[in-house]
Amino acid sequence: MPTFKDLYSHLNLIASEEDGDDFQVMAKREINFTYREILAEGDSDLERREFTLTTVSGISKYGMPIYVSQVLNIEDDTNDRSIPLRGPSTSDASGGNFNIIVNGMSSGVDIRESIEMNGTTEVESSASFDAVSNGIGIRRLVLSNASSAEFSGYVTVKDVSDNTLAVIPPYWGKSPSYQWWEFDYTPDTAMTYVVRCLAQKPPLINDDDWPEIPEEYHDLLVLGPEAILLAGKGKESASAAARQKYQVRKEAYLGRKQHKGVRSRSFRNVSNRYISRGSGEKIPNASNS
Repeated sequence: MPTFKDLYSHLNLIASEEDGDDFQVMAKREINFTYREILAEGDSDLERREFTLTTVSGISKYGMPIYVSQVLNIEDDTNDRSIPLRGPSTSDASGGNFNIIVNGMSSGVDIRESIEMNGTTEVESSASFDAVSNGIGIRRLVLSNASSAEFSGYVTVKDVSDNTLAVIPPYWGKSPSYQWWEFDYTPDTAMTYVVRCLAQKPPLINDDDWPEIPEEYHDLLVLGPEAILLAGKGKESASAAARQKYQVRKEAYLGRKQHKGVRSRSFRNVSNRYISRGSGEKIPNASNS
């Protein structure tokens, strides 16, 4: 099965480019843009997942794993108990010639803050992004760099308690959405719950990552980026040919999806009558577990 490295290395060969140069950075980005497009159009960008959440005494607010899109159910498999919930966000920043742009609410005001990083020293936001006023908190995180500089590592975003909220790859400018949930009671002991959710399929980041689409359609992740990147290299005819083939192959993929339908796993007691959502209010200064 082709890996992420196989895909971007193949694009390097097609464009006659060296490994590790600017073209490779663009290739990685375009592969992920195409991947998201294919997943979204095929209605397969979300998948059901489950994980355990263990409470900590004295803490009622917990961060969900980073790609959680919607919590379906939180259940105590040992005891029947009501678990009223409400949700989510908060932040801080890390690290010089580079910036992270934070958009969100601070003290009830919609603000934009540019935080300069040097890549080695942790840097704090001057604003306290919260969700008390209207439930928005942090809306977006975007990486920004000078034209003569390039990101070579990940940017880690943490909250005031030093819990990691997001890890942003250098070619992936926006952070994924991040959810906070709060129990209506404050746990006084460690309790383990099962959380069932819909989660975004993550972008391709590591060399050994592979696309979660059928292997026979992995050529889409070469043809789509090829159509964009080769045009920028002055290879218009090759770009046009790749674009045409991409459209044909994508239609075949979407037709296959419609014919077979999207498989989804089922979970026991997803609509648990012991769960209520609460107010839906986001929580400032939360703690991740």
